[in-house]
Amino acid sequence: AGLSNVTFLVGDIESMQLDGEFDAIVGRFVLMFLRSPAVVLHKLAHHLRPGGIMAFQESDLARLETLPAHPPAN
Repeated sequence: AGLSNVTFLVGDIESMQLDGEFDAIVGRFVLMFLRSPAVVLHKLAHHLRPGGIMAFQESDLARLETLPAHPPAN
């Protein structure tokens, strides 16, 4: 889109070194694959500018169901 103020970083979120501050930190289907999601979120929060946004979209696998309801197979 020709934006010069947007940066995307790709890498191992648990080991990558971050420099500076970010206006937003966004992840999708990331936290469920980490050994210590809370540790990573804490680390990332230190790089978020005051008033910045941190947003992660994750699946909730604690409750799996089908709609409409279907009985389990025997």
